[in-house]
Amino acid sequence: MKKRIKGFSLIEVLLVMALIGLLSALVIPAISNTLSNARLKTAVKKTAGIIRYVHNQAISQKRPFWLLVDKVKSRIAVLERPWNNEAESSLEKLAMLNSLAKAYYLPKGIIIEKIVMGDKEISDSESAFIFYPNGSCIGGKIQLSNIETMRTFLITVDPIIGSVRVDSNGDEIS
Repeated sequence: MKKRIKGFSLIEVLLVMALIGLLSALVIPAISNTLSNARLKTAVKKTAGIIRYVHNQAISQKRPFWLLVDKVKSRIAVLERPWNNEAESSLEKLAMLNSLAKAYYLPKGIIIEKIVMGDKEISDSESAFIFYPNGSCIGGKIQLSNIETMRTFLITVDPIIGSVRVDSNGDEIS
């Protein structure tokens, strides 16, 4: 009687490898999209938090504060002195940027897609929202997008009371 060697046949090993490959092809993109959307949600919540911070600083310090939104550098920053988009020299811009009290750079893959001040869409790469000591502000919207998943969030700042609302495809998030 022959002794049989226990083990797996080549067909069994190939079937298992094919099954692992198929599952990987389905699971990895789903995990990647989930992580990418988590980065977007975090960026939106941090941006909304910075807007609330600027609003509170203007009220508590009883002087205007500016929120700089920079599309090119994907940056949201707090300025303690006036922002002038038409600054004549690079020294003037450098002095304004040196007054940054706080800056947040959006994660890779997250962009500032649109800036609206009042009812006017701003095409400049840098724009600044003004927050006044009485709690009001210039008001407007900032749209953040994930370039990988094409998901967007719209952050709306109320001009009268300076409150912040965040919407995603018509759904409000906290």
